Amino acid sequence: MKPRLYKFIRAIARAILFAIFPIKRHGARNVPDSGAVLLCSNHISNVDPVALGCSMRRIVHYMAKTELFKRRWSRWFLKAVGAFPVVRGGADIGAIRASLSYLKNDEMMGIYPQGHRYRRDEEKFVASGTALIALKSGAAVIPVFMARYRPVRFLHIYFGEGIELGDLAGKYDAEALSEAAARIAKGIWESAAPAPR
Repeated sequence: MKPRLYKFIRAIARAILFAIFPIKRHGARNVPDSGAVLLCSNHISNVDPVALGCSMRRIVHYMAKTELFKRRWSRWFLKAVGAFPVVRGGADIGAIRASLSYLKNDEMMGIYPQGHRYRRDEEKFVASGTALIALKSGAAVIPVFMARYRPVRFLHIYFGEGIELGDLAGKYDAEALSEAAARIAKGIWESAAPAPR
């Protein structure tokens, strides 16, 4: 991770992105300025991590599919901006450990609990891996909803209130993970109202 490079790239990305999709944040006060934060967002575009990262003052770490790390230049770049690989389609213990390491160090992580891009709102499930990271880390879990992209019009990003998981602390059985996942999913789509579609 190279913080100076991250901030330099973010500044360039902001200038380019804002010219096409100017960002308007809603509920940004719900995002803590310090401490471990897990941003849980819906996923509608490959641009999502860039847009969310550009909307934050803090550095945001992401999981990225392992295929993106195969080429040397892309592997160097992704690691330089704080991304790390995840094998999709199953429980990647290495990626979970990396996530917990960042959060235990009071950093901010962005995660897409659906695992894939979905343009339709009915795909409201949340993977159990996200729930496990949320419970084990004890991080502030902030739901995020990103409205659809429309060139030269505001990209609205909604930050909901922190999701309460304290009553599930220390519980990692299937029932607890399912309940945590359900709360995260509910938080994401409740923070969407009244998002433009």
